[in-house]
Amino acid sequence: MILGKGLEKPLVAEIVAETVGNDFFTPDYALLKATGTGGLPYLALTDRAQKLQDVVAAGYPGLLTETDEDIQRLATGDMQSMPEPSVTSGVVTAKQSPRGVPLLVHTATISGGSSGGPLVDECGRVVGMNTFVRNSQKDGGRMNYALATPSLAAFLQQHQVPLTLNSQACVVQTQQAREDKEAAPEANEKTGTGGEEEPK
Repeated sequence: MILGKGLEKPLVAEIVAETVGNDFFTPDYALLKATGTGGLPYLALTDRAQKLQDVVAAGYPGLLTETDEDIQRLATGDMQSMPEPSVTSGVVTAKQSPRGVPLLVHTATISGGSSGGPLVDECGRVVGMNTFVRNSQKDGGRMNYALATPSLAAFLQQHQVPLTLNSQACVVQTQQAREDKEAAPEANEKTGTGGEEEPK
C-alpha cells in the first residue's frame, strides 16, 4: 500500500524489482508499480551533494507514527486520512564508498521507519535515500546514512526506468531576492530603464 498527502486514498502497489539482501553498506531498493498515480508531482534526482550542504530527511519514523492522529484514524478504517511525513534538517558530513557503494553521512536525524525516505537538498532534489543508522555504545556517537543518488539511479536504469540526473548546483533564492526580481520589471517601467533606447 502507498499512503501519503496528495493521495485521495491508499494505492495498492506491486513490487516489480528489488535488491538482494539488506546488509549495511549494500544497495537496498525496491521498485513499486501502482495505478492511479498519474499527475502526481515527483522529486527530481541530483548527483550533486557536497560536504556541509544543507539537507532535509523525510519519512515515517515509528517513534512519531505511533502518536500520529492521521495514522491512527487510518488504522481504524478511515481511508481518507492520509499522513504527512516528518522532516528533519541537517548537513552532509561525509561522502563514503565502502564496498564501492556511494553513501552520504548526514546529521538530519533518522530512526526506525525512516528507511526508504528521501534525503533532499534545499532545491527539493533527492541526493540520497535514507537507509540506516550506526550508534556507538562506547562514546554515544550516532551516524545517519543515506544511499547516494548514483546508486539509486543505477538500480532504476537496470530496470529500464527512465530518469535524468540533475548535476547543476542548487542555488536558493531568498524570499527578498524573489520579491526584488518580481518587482524589477515594474520599477524599470516607471523609471524608463531596462528597455530600448529612444532615438535622438
